[in-house]
Amino acid sequence: MKSEEVAEKIGRFGKAFSQWLEVEMAAAGTTASRARLLYALKCTGTCKMNDLSNRLQVTPRNVTKLVDALESEGLVERNPHPEDRRATLISLTDRGMRTVKETILKNDVVLELFEELPDADRVELGRILEQLLEGLARRGFSA
Repeated sequence: MKSEEVAEKIGRFGKAFSQWLEVEMAAAGTTASRARLLYALKCTGTCKMNDLSNRLQVTPRNVTKLVDALESEGLVERNPHPEDRRATLISLTDRGMRTVKETILKNDVVLELFEELPDADRVELGRILEQLLEGLARRGFSA
């Protein structure tokens, strides 16, 4: 298969995957953007707003809007950074952690999708994706 065909398939997969994830997260009572932010906080614990922006690959303004909404629902909280007065730390509240466990992790449709692949194919896909990520990292881009 030519590189152009692979690139086209990756693009199609990305678009279809995003659409599918939005539908699945809506069924779980949230959005993909909110789920990604909550899941990122579950994985990292406390995180600076700027680091969340980089991790999620969205603008700081988008992170601020998401955090504002999640904070108003009692799912996340803001705290001052102990060493950097300009920075704000974001963390999950107990309610936020319960939400992650009851909706996002319970309905982990992403795992279901990849579990459809045979074990050997998942291993190979992981290896290939790691190579692509390393190539992007060499060019100054990381996820």
